Amino acid sequence: MNSPIRALLSTIALLLLGSSAPPHATAQQTQPPLFPGKLDSVRLGRMVDSYLASARRSFETMLSVEGQRSASNTLRPWDDAMNAAMDASGLADIAVNVYPDSGVREEGLRAVERVSKFRNEIRTDARAARAFAALDTTRLSPVERRLTSLALRGFRRAGVFLPEAQRQQVRKNLEMLDRLSTTFARNLAEDTTRFAVSESELTGMPADWIARHQRDKTGKLILTLQYPDIFPVLNYAAKRSLRQRMWLGFENRARTRNLVVLDSLLRIREATARLLGYRTWADYQAEPTMAGSADSIRTFIERVREAAAPANASLLKRLLTRLRQEDSSVERLALWDASYASELLRRSEYRLDSRLVRPYFPFEVVSKGIIAVMSDLFGVTIRPTKLPVWHRSVQAYEVLENQRPLGRFYLDLHPRKAKYQHAAVFPLRGAVAGRQLPEAMLVTNFPGGEPNEPGLMELGEVVTFFHEFGHLVHDMFARQPYMSVQWPAEQDFIEAPSQMLEEFVQLPAVLVRLSRHEKTGRPIPDSLVARVRAADEFGRPREASFQAALAKLSLELHSRPVDSLNVDSMSYRALADLTGLVVPRPSHLATAFDHLGSNDYAATYYTYLWSQVISKDLWSAFHADRPFDPGPARRYRDLVLRPGGGRHSSELVRDFLGRPFAFQSWQRWLRGSQSPVGESSSRSN
Repeated sequence: MNSPIRALLSTIALLLLGSSAPPHATAQQTQPPLFPGKLDSVRLGRMVDSYLASARRSFETMLSVEGQRSASNTLRPWDDAMNAAMDASGLADIAVNVYPDSGVREEGLRAVERVSKFRNEIRTDARAARAFAALDTTRLSPVERRLTSLALRGFRRAGVFLPEAQRQQVRKNLEMLDRLSTTFARNLAEDTTRFAVSESELTGMPADWIARHQRDKTGKLILTLQYPDIFPVLNYAAKRSLRQRMWLGFENRARTRNLVVLDSLLRIREATARLLGYRTWADYQAEPTMAGSADSIRTFIERVREAAAPANASLLKRLLTRLRQEDSSVERLALWDASYASELLRRSEYRLDSRLVRPYFPFEVVSKGIIAVMSDLFGVTIRPTKLPVWHRSVQAYEVLENQRPLGRFYLDLHPRKAKYQHAAVFPLRGAVAGRQLPEAMLVTNFPGGEPNEPGLMELGEVVTFFHEFGHLVHDMFARQPYMSVQWPAEQDFIEAPSQMLEEFVQLPAVLVRLSRHEKTGRPIPDSLVARVRAADEFGRPREASFQAALAKLSLELHSRPVDSLNVDSMSYRALADLTGLVVPRPSHLATAFDHLGSNDYAATYYTYLWSQVISKDLWSAFHADRPFDPGPARRYRDLVLRPGGGRHSSELVRDFLGRPFAFQSWQRWLRGSQSPVGESSSRSN
């Protein structure tokens, strides 16, 4: 998954970007890291305020210009202001999402509010809008013209041109939305639900998984609702009652608190959209995307549903038949049955027991393998570096190309109390070509990280790791003269580059470098890889249908008047209609659906599917039998990753493929019969 901050930067393009480098920034080679070392609440507050003061000085410098406007006296100080604001935001992200000390986390929340207030002040400042409007675009470079165009669009979308009272209301609304979004995510991260599970309920669970869990005084296993627990239970637990209990617990995380927060988010989004002249928040959010409108998104979701529905219906019949061989009492397949039934089908029809695949993927082997694969694919050196970190399990790295530094990143990959519970990359500091190196952190909740704990990973977790690392690579490569256009402005493209890289994970030449059996030390054999690849194909229609259900829920919750909404009923209907599975009625999924709390995704969860369609077409330019052929990977690096947001995302795809992206590659992938990679036939979307 993409970072919430990355999506924020994409949604409002360049108005919410930044880092601290002023015009006299230190040379890239000696640039100190953003994270300074051990924090307390006082130090964090002072640092954030210092960055914001620097941002304000740069902003005032831009406003004070007299005479002709130019890139140097308008775009550069604007970008410097955004840079400083992003450093403040990056520190706040570390504090809120991953810092172990609760006092620092609380100050981080207050820092987020101060950053939000500053950003919303300048994005709704009519003087800034007039400064951009006064630029003579004929004197600007193509990138500067794009920056100016996106900025003016951002001012309009922030209400700058409304009457004063309405403009001030929009500003207040935007600040409140930022605050509520942070609260929604923190409520999920701080969920402390625990389950005590008896030995008899653990039938089917891997022995290593059982061994690494604590027990209560009665000998029962203690389970949480974090990823290293919930997904293995849904995959392997033979006891249906345990699977159901874990699923219902998962969708009821932070239920009481987030029900209120989500209602407030929906109401303020609706009011803000109407103030800005949009019919709904869905219409507002869709405008700057590749899709372009809520109606286009709705059409796209329906197209995905139609493509996946027949195969999904057929698959569900197979899954039910297989599950009934184990438990004849099951009459209909439920949400908490689908993963387990799929695992049973893999064993019987594909001779693949995922429990026997896990020992090939100890965490440390996977981590080192992914770094090596990415280094070779893109022609860079990725090596550990000594930087201050916020927890002993965090590792810092630097990336070099031709011995020249490209950037730095942190890996924070194991669960702990009150830590961000999803998987994401957080850009901490942006890149400015020739002036400033990017920094980012990859946050996940994978097993491992403790002494004598191998951290055996599910193959799906390996794919997630590879995907998120793709976002890191994008952050390290993307370069423009202005950080404000480092990242693509079209949010529905953001996931495509990383989703394309997922295709590498199941290639034998790649898997051999990601795997070492925990006992024999041997890589996963080609015969097992072949079964893994075959078994992966049959589940695609079910996953596409589930993603379409979430996308529909996301869109429809923001397409109707809030007073007419029944969130739980709509959640039930979307899941029941599109997945074909039994769903608890009413469903409480919405209040635990972190993307609904994010103002960046909100109505536009469809972006994962849209990006996936693009990604399968991008993959058609690669050679599965020669994955380390430098030609396609380096072209991809230079034509898709490096330009960042300097051009429209559709142009990046066209440059790489030689044509617009098409739907057919994804359809073939969905059916498990994608044409051989390397095809170059011309198709229209």
